[in-house]
Amino acid sequence: MAERSITPTAPLTAIGALPPGLLRESRKNLLAGLGLALLAFSLYILPAHWRPLTETAETRVAVVARGMLRSGDWLVPRLNGEVRAKKPPMPYWLVAAAAQTLPSESAYRPVSELSAVLPSAALGAGTVFLVVLFGAHVFGRTAGVWAGFVLAFSHFFFRFAQTGTGEIPLTFFTTAALFAAGWIVCSKRPGLPAALGLGLGLGLAILTKWHVPLLVVLLPTVFMALAGRSFNGRKGALFGLGLLIAGGIAAPWALAMHERLPEAVGVMKEEMGDIWTVSGHDQSDRWIYYLYMWLSGVLPWTPLLLVAVPLGLLRRPEDQETHAHERLESNLAKFLIAAVVGMTLVLYAFPKQQYYYLLPLMPPLALAAGYALSRLNHPGGIREERLAWFLMGLGLVVGTLVALSPLWVKFLLFPLTVPLGILTVALYWVAARQWVEGNGIGVVLCVGFATYACLVGFTMLWTLDQRDRHPLARHADEFARVLHSAEGQSIRLYAVKPPEPTEVLLYYLDWERLYTLDDLIEESVDAQGRPRPEPSPHTRILITKAWLAERLGFQEPYDDPYFQELPKNHADWDWEPLRKLAERARARIPELPPGSMPSE
Repeated sequence: MAERSITPTAPLTAIGALPPGLLRESRKNLLAGLGLALLAFSLYILPAHWRPLTETAETRVAVVARGMLRSGDWLVPRLNGEVRAKKPPMPYWLVAAAAQTLPSESAYRPVSELSAVLPSAALGAGTVFLVVLFGAHVFGRTAGVWAGFVLAFSHFFFRFAQTGTGEIPLTFFTTAALFAAGWIVCSKRPGLPAALGLGLGLGLAILTKWHVPLLVVLLPTVFMALAGRSFNGRKGALFGLGLLIAGGIAAPWALAMHERLPEAVGVMKEEMGDIWTVSGHDQSDRWIYYLYMWLSGVLPWTPLLLVAVPLGLLRRPEDQETHAHERLESNLAKFLIAAVVGMTLVLYAFPKQQYYYLLPLMPPLALAAGYALSRLNHPGGIREERLAWFLMGLGLVVGTLVALSPLWVKFLLFPLTVPLGILTVALYWVAARQWVEGNGIGVVLCVGFATYACLVGFTMLWTLDQRDRHPLARHADEFARVLHSAEGQSIRLYAVKPPEPTEVLLYYLDWERLYTLDDLIEESVDAQGRPRPEPSPHTRILITKAWLAERLGFQEPYDDPYFQELPKNHADWDWEPLRKLAERARARIPELPPGSMPSE
């Protein structure tokens, strides 16, 4: 019979008062959660030292956090010289705090790649810890470990945990609030700690992504309150207290922003209502879109979950002595499933489809899946035997795909993928034997470590590929070093149409603002449009390279990482002021190679 968590029947005032059996089980659950969280963290943080920041969202967070550190103003987020009130500040605060804690790798760039990614990696591992610990306490250790592995090494979750965006912090805080709300709704007599957990988690989640966490928590709560009869006055009071605590955490920043910048409140309201506008995020068939996102998001676990989870949910436990605890398990499983299904339907109703809103739903989905999988634990059972055969076949297919993956993923290498494929087949076959014997922990450890090994190999080669395929970061970093040694902080960057997102250039060239051609022309001509004899004193450098090459008519390849000559006559613009600026730049910093590419 599978292990079950032990639910105390009387309030305990100290850890020393815990019964020996409960204390021993709690320690094992804690160790399981910490071990799996550390394993996940080792995967999430792996690319941080070598991968350049090339995603728009993560460089945006890094640039805003850098501005907070330099200005000392942690209240108002600013990007490219403008107030960014449409997003809450928690992701910026986390990255800025990480940058303050870690030693700076560069004198001119206080926010490093490591400090930009560390909050996501740490809170991703923290989410895994919460899932394992809560699942082990409610559903049993096997269920908690299953849920932890499914969450930690699912496609969506581990990819976002390796990037410095705000989605993983949102998932962590929302998971804490959702588990606390589930305990308030489903347990027989919840206590004050559940309300405190709900308030803290929900308040911090609101500071990360506005109303999204509110929907995730409230939907299953309302559903369970309407469907069941257990939502009494005590639970209502605790839930209301949690909402008050959340408001007390989230409201001060909004009020301070309103006092400092009254117009920012309108921007916040507009952003919260933006979910009802398409704005380039619409899909022709939303059902297919979300079905595809869910199936791809939980890879490589998708085939196993599709086959095994329905079998586990259909099985009824035979132990009649745990009827009360079984009812708690069943109600919490319904609560978690209601959160996943309800929020998916709400996302479907929104005209604006953004798949990363599925991330806060992955922990409850993983926990519900772990609960179902842990019920398939009968030694010699007919379902377990069939699943063992399925697992052997699945291992053969997955191992073959891993071994042959360099055929369609160019940066992978056969010397790495072939041994990983063989290891995958072997571990899946060992897991199949463990399932026949009813050893659920053995099954998940074998399949989980096979997945972990493959993801570590993939991440290493993907990181090297990202570093080599994005020369922008390397060239911009080299260029910034030269400019800072020669000119300090007074240099401005000018570009016409950057092929890379503005935030990437701001981060690697370490400018507070990216000026466009219109800005340059305005400073280079007088009120009547006549060229000024001298540019303004703070204008020092005109950077062309590939950023200006498309607009200026240069031909490929753009090998010179520094300057390109400007065409003297262009059909659309008077380039004489720009040519003078380029000449002044070369004169002031002679060690930079001028470079010359033929014009069209």
